[in-house]
Amino acid sequence: MRIISSPALLAAAEQVLGRIIDTLFRPAIRVTNSKIREIFETGSADVLRSFGEACRAEFDALRSQQF
Repeated sequence: MRIISSPALLAAAEQVLGRIIDTLFRPAIRVTNSKIREIFETGSADVLRSFGEACRAEFDALRSQQF
């Protein structure tokens, strides 16, 4: 991935990795139903959104070069 991907895509992948590591080392907390709803409604738990958007942008750029 590091060889063929753009710097933007690599940065997005590194952000995902960072959030996963932060989550693993965060102290365990009790999550209430209202907190779960808040996380769902704000999208704050979607760690792959920016990575997916970066992948899509790179794919579109590569596809436009081919046609």
